[in-house]
Formats: sequence, structure tokens, C-alpha cells
Amino acid sequence: MALCWLTTLCAQEFGSHWIRIPQPDSLSHVWFRQTYVEDGLPLEARVTVASPGYYKLYVNECNVGTALFYPPRLQADSQPVAMTFDVTPFLRADTNVVALCYAPSYPHVDSSQVSVQFFGVDASGAPFSRFSDGGWLCRRANSRWTVDGKEYVDGRLHDASWKAAWFNPALWLTADELTADELTAADGAKVTYLSATHPVLRHVHTDGYRYFDRDGCGVSYEFGVGFHGMVRLTLREARRGERISYDGLEYVCNGQLDEQAYPVFRMADYRRVRVTGDRRFKRDQITVVEAIQTAYEPDGDGLPW
Repeated sequence: MALCWLTTLCAQEFGSHWIRIPQPDSLSHVWFRQTYVEDGLPLEARVTVASPGYYKLYVNECNVGTALFYPPRLQADSQPVAMTFDVTPFLRADTNVVALCYAPSYPHVDSSQVSVQFFGVDASGAPFSRFSDGGWLCRRANSRWTVDGKEYVDGRLHDASWKAAWFNPALWLTADELTADELTAADGAKVTYLSATHPVLRHVHTDGYRYFDRDGCGVSYEFGVGFHGMVRLTLREARRGERISYDGLEYVCNGQLDEQAYPVFRMADYRRVRVTGDRRFKRDQITVVEAIQTAYEPDGDGLPW
């Protein structure tokens, strides 16, 4: 009952705690994070996120929810959407890190990028509520949209610690907290709330390719059936800085053993995919080709607040 009361109270304030990276643009993906110090393990907690773009939510490095990303929206739709998630299973007694990987709804420049609430019942049984503000940190991620609507991922700049308790703050910026005047003019003034029963894009099946064809500049993989989702490549002996491209993804290799190339947010329809690369690219570097098939299904981890 206490959490339901707190949820109602938080909803009255929601939409007034928007943050963004300084100098936002329509292409950059952004990492946001905040570390909350606890006095014991919270009894339960929720996170509500509103955004006019896309995001992946993490608590203590755990991917929250069952969707590939949130929220479900049509391409180029920038209506702010809010969803609430139960994060109780991911909580810790010392600190709790709430982190998001955000992407704008290209081609829009989202003046208000995310609004986050972390609320629940603490170890003593008292309710708590924390909002995104200027204390949050942010930095541009290793992925972004391209001007022609594709996705660019630089594997050399991947930093797994961006959502961890221990990280290097040197490259991080203080998030801009929007003022009341900015919110009045911002696109994020009105928020649509989605319930747990609303379908989200989930991974439903993984399959391999049927056969491949070589050509002078690359290799094509045939899956035999059409599907919506993404293609994931596992690479071995790729050189650091080597560039590989396929159907909407431009990937820069980090040179590590069995690195994987795949989009962060871009989904598409596939039946056949052609992979090309720079002069260092060899077909034998591709050890696994996976068809990640998706479908819209209800999200079991969302909450109908």
C-alpha cells in the first residue's frame, strides 16, 4: 500500500525532472548514470523512465525488462512515453547505480532527453523518492545514428564500466537539468504512460544462415525466411580499427577475441544480408552469423502504474 501511495505522489511531480546531455544533437547516443548511497537493502523499489527517444535501463549493471529497448514507438515518433519497472531483484545494500543508454528518435533533436524516478521503500520501511537532476552524469556513447539513418558502433570505445559502481569519471559531464521555462517550450511537456500489457519488442528466436555467397567485395548470407530483428556477427582475428558494414550498421572493430558486431537500437526486416569491409576484411573472420528474430509481446517486467 505504501508503494502504491508513493507511486501516485511521484506521478503528480513527473515530467518536471528532465535532463539532457549538454549541446544535444539528433545523432548521438548518450550514457546517463547516477549512484545512490543506501543505508541497508531497500525493501522494494521501482524506476519510472520517460523519454521522447529510445533507451535501455540498467540497475547495478543488470538489464531491466525483457525488451530489446524501450519504449515501443514508430520510427521518427518523438512523443514522450513513460514506463515503470520493478527493480527490487537488482537492489544492493550499499549503493545502487541507475543507468540508461539513450538514443534520440532520429531525426529529432530532443531538448528533453530523459526523466527518471527511483522510488520505493527503504530498509527501515520508510518511503523514498529520487528524481533525475543536475547530479546525474552523462557522456556520449560508443554508438550513434548516421545522417542517412543507419547506426554506427565503435567497438574500440566500448566501456563496460559505464554502468558499473566503479568507473572512471574523467570523461563524464554533469547533465543539464531543464528549467521550468525550458520545460514549457520543450517537446517533453506532455507524457504518455504505457502499462505492462502494452506490447514491446522482444527477442523470440535465434537462428543461423542457410548458405553464403562470396563476391568480389564481400559475402552474402541467406537465412531462408524473412524476419524482423537484427543480425549479429561474431568476429575472430579482426584488426583493431578495421571497418565492417552490413545493412544499416557500420562497425569499427576493437581487435579482441570473438568480438560481436550488432546494432544497439536499429531493427530491420531481413532475409538476406551482405557484409562488406575495408581492405583488411576477410570472410574467414566471421565465425558466427545469427538472425536475432523479434516480435511484439507484453513485457512481464513492466508495471501498470
